Amino acid sequence: MLKGYLTASLLNTFVSQYDIMPMLRRDETETNQAMLDGIEFEKNAIEGKIPELIEVVNGGLYQEPLYKVMGDYVLFGFADLIKQFMIYDFKFVKCYEWGKYRNAVQHLQYMYCADIDNFRYIIGTKDGNIYYEDY
Repeated sequence: MLKGYLTASLLNTFVSQYDIMPMLRRDETETNQAMLDGIEFEKNAIEGKIPELIEVVNGGLYQEPLYKVMGDYVLFGFADLIKQFMIYDFKFVKCYEWGKYRNAVQHLQYMYCADIDNFRYIIGTKDGNIYYEDY
């Protein structure tokens, strides 16, 4: 019998040593401006409003569920985009430094769940630049 789901957000919280209890309790969180900016960036990319990303998103599978059973738990998440054996995840930040996501659990979990060996973070910034991190 399954005991629960393990999402990348939950695992990142655990690895980062933040207070994991609000996530386990599924406490409601207020949507802040950073979240809204990230949602807008992803939406604009998927809708073809960011010229640099049109070719990337065309023909991809959007918000594809990924999961794999591990004992009594299910690793679970949604890939922002999957296309041609590559998983893409959209991020939006005020400023960016290369390697920002190298210690994140998300790319490891998603590649494992999907049996896909390639993952790319697409990172938009407030100044309009776009960066990529490949794993």
